[in-house]
Amino acid sequence: VSRFGIDSVLPVFAGDQAGGKWQGAPRLVEIGPAAVRLNGIATPLALLADKLLILMPDDGAPVVLRARQGANVQRLVAVMEQLGAAGLNNLIVIE
Repeated sequence: VSRFGIDSVLPVFAGDQAGGKWQGAPRLVEIGPAAVRLNGIATPLALLADKLLILMPDDGAPVVLRARQGANVQRLVAVMEQLGAAGLNNLIVIE
């Protein structure tokens, strides 16, 4: 018997499923093939969660993710996993 990978679950919402009224500062993460931008400012992936936590009105506040041209699904997943590891699990993916 072989096992090639470990299944994992990434909770994510589509932009139209978020519901509720937005609270607090903008939290838009644009994911490019080589860079990540938080509210238009280039941010190292290692610092992204810390920078987002400063902007959060509460622990469950949503974060909007947008993959930019050239970013593949694996790059999006890597960012989502990084944020999830920091406890940021209310992720909304938009086009």
